[in-house]
This record gives sequence, C-alpha cells and structure tokens, in this order.
Amino acid sequence: MPRLSELDRPQALGLLQAGLPISEVSLRMNVNRTTIFRLRQRLNETDTVSDRPRSGSLRCATQRQDSNLVRNHMNNRFLSASASSRQTRGRNNQRIGANTVRRRLSASGLRARRPYIGPILTQRHRHQRTLRPRNMLRGIASNGEVSYSVTNLDSALTMLMAVNVYGEEAVKDTKQITLGNTTVCSVGDIGKPVFMGQRPSLQGAWMLDASGAGGNLGTVWATYGTEGDLVQEFQNMNQFRKEKALRSINLSGTPYIGTGHKVHNGIFYYHWKGESKIVRVDLERGEATAVRVLPDLIDTSSPENREQAFLYSSKTSFVDFHVDSNGLWAIYVSNSTKKVVISFLDMETLDVKATVPIAELAPGSRGGAFIACGKLYTIRHSSRVRSYIDGVYDLWGGGNLTTVRNKFIIPYRQNAMVSYNFRLKRILAWDSGKQLSYPLIVNYP
Repeated sequence: MPRLSELDRPQALGLLQAGLPISEVSLRMNVNRTTIFRLRQRLNETDTVSDRPRSGSLRCATQRQDSNLVRNHMNNRFLSASASSRQTRGRNNQRIGANTVRRRLSASGLRARRPYIGPILTQRHRHQRTLRPRNMLRGIASNGEVSYSVTNLDSALTMLMAVNVYGEEAVKDTKQITLGNTTVCSVGDIGKPVFMGQRPSLQGAWMLDASGAGGNLGTVWATYGTEGDLVQEFQNMNQFRKEKALRSINLSGTPYIGTGHKVHNGIFYYHWKGESKIVRVDLERGEATAVRVLPDLIDTSSPENREQAFLYSSKTSFVDFHVDSNGLWAIYVSNSTKKVVISFLDMETLDVKATVPIAELAPGSRGGAFIACGKLYTIRHSSRVRSYIDGVYDLWGGGNLTTVRNKFIIPYRQNAMVSYNFRLKRILAWDSGKQLSYPLIVNYP
C-alpha cells in the first residue's frame, strides 16, 4: 500500500479525532491499519506527526558512484542487480548490496533485469503458438455458420487477449455469434479497491476499452458530472492520473446524461440527454453512427418522471450500459411496469435483440449494478463503506434470482458509477471523485 504523505497525515488525524475507527480511516486514506495506528502512537509520544530523526550514518556509496551505477544499467538494460553489486565498490572500497542497487535504480525510474532462463522462441514457435486460438475463433462450419463451443470460444478469447494479437479479428468474429450465453462463468470474491486517480467532480465515469482493438489497449476515456457533451481521451493510465488529455471529443448537439456510458471497440454508447434515445458514437471520427429510441423507456424530460426513472439510489443514471463477453446490454426502468428491465442490443444498429424484465428489482432500491458472464450483479448500497453484492440475476435464464452476500467496499461512500471490464477481470468505479479498480475472481465450471 502507498505511504502516508506529510500532507495526508493531518487529515488522517482529523478523521480519528472525529471518532472514526482506525479500520475506516485506513480505508479512506488507502493505507494499512498499522500505518494509522503508528501515526496516532507517534503523536502521543512526540506531539508531532513528522518523521523521526534518522541515524545520520553515511550512505554506502557516494553520489558519483550512484551516478556511475545508474549509467551502467542504462548502457546495459539486461544487467542484473546482483551482478552490478559484485562489480561496484562503494565508500571505503566496500561492496554494496543488491537491494541497494535496486533502490538506486528505482529512484531513477529504472529496474534491474536478469538474463532470460529458458528456451528461446524462434519466429516459427511464435507463429505456431497463435495458430490454435486463431483457428478456434474462426470455427466456420461447411454451411457457413459459426460452430463455436462455449469452452473453446472463451479459451480462444482469453488466449488472444493475453498475447494481444488479432484483437480486431476477435471482435469481428464474435459479432456472428447467435443469441445465447457464450461464456459460462460467475463472479466470485471481490477484492479491496485500488486507487487509480482523482478528479474534482464527485460524479463521473471512466472507461477502458475491453476489446483492445484498433490500438485502444490501455487508452482511458472519461466524462465529468452527470451531463455534458465532452468525452476526454487519455493515452494511458499514467496520463490519466496526470490529467493530461490526448484530446476531447465534442458530442455536438447530442449531449449525454448519467454516468452509465460504455466504450467498446472504439465506440461510445450513451443516453441522449432529455430524450428516450441512445446513441452510438465513433470516437475515432467523432460522429454519431446510430441513434435509436429505447423501447418503453420513461420520458426523462419531464421533472415528475425523473424520480421514477433513476436506476440506483445514487440518482446518477437513467440508462446503464454494460459490455460482457456476450455483447452490449442496457439497464433502464420500464415505463409500463415501473420496474427494471434489461435489453440486449445490437452493437452496430442498437436494435433490441432481447429484453429481460427483472420484476423483483424496484428502481432506486440498489446502489449500483454490473453485468458479467450474462448475469446481473446488484450492489446493495451506494453510500456505505461496507456494502455487498446481494443478488445475481441470470439474464439468459429469464432473470432468475440467486441471493448472495459478497463483500463490496465503497471507501468514500459516494459511488456514482460501476462497470465490469471482462478483459481485465476488474470492476471500475467512480467513488466521490476517486477512480477505483476492484480485482475479482471469475469462476469457470
């Protein structure tokens, strides 16, 4: 976990003095419980939260020797730390340790390498390694129809995503799959959230393209607030943390509303503000390629209907888009039944292929939801630190409910967006202006 900085220490002490327990303060500050305990102990013993004085002993190497060490590793990027420690003499002609070498390199943004131990793959080996997943993805029978088996399709997608080859071809072929659950799996335990970034806007959405096609692997997209007309693109996660946008895409007359947007295969899917329409925008060209009226969606242009149309207790979205290994889904409230329904959409035309009513799910009764493996997972709260997954609805089984209670932590108590990325096997969330990533376990039969 990250170290508590000098600026964050007074904030942590303020939370303790406000009566919050150590465990909750550690969650909010994203540090270990022991760090908060020792911070309070240091304040009681020394009346300060500053670091204690160091021993003052001399460093084992001079600044010039450290510079030579870094230069050697820059000239030979395959030089290991242990080999470098044997070759380098520090102050008073003493040998320095391998860990010292690693610390000096880390301070300069470098990492020690070691020679590869194992068989060397030739170009022929690499080609043979990709033949099997490529053949599984093509899988064309003699009559021209797709003949994937569930296990082979999932294995092929997993292998292709792992090596990052033929990404565009994989996405192209999966569009031919006939309606039905293509991946049999389920979400197991969900880990503690990892802090990824922070923005002034308490509500918003950040998205990673699960397809990895078109060079979009690692690209981050973000929108701010619950309505607007700009989508920011960031080259990678590092640029996203630094708030250095690569470009901004203007939606030009079709503004979005909510935080339930989705980016997949370079396409931005969202709900048009003030309309019962959903929009498909090609982010590369910056223009809408499809607009459709979502059947039976409550008219959100009138104020009296807005309260009935909010999906979750956070009151951030009327339509929530999700993409899993099956395709594109939209969650919204039906105007006729005033209950939550889920539609399976065509990714190109936005036509509705199938609709599943969730009769047990009342609008605003849950804090959030996400779709994975053809199942809807509902999160009980949006404003409690210790929330949980309380229900799993099998969308290919008519919305049959399975009651569960899997822990889901919301450290900042204001969850505005939840989305599952089936490529990374992670949940992305926007919690009180903080962008979080949740690791999880996906179980396969």
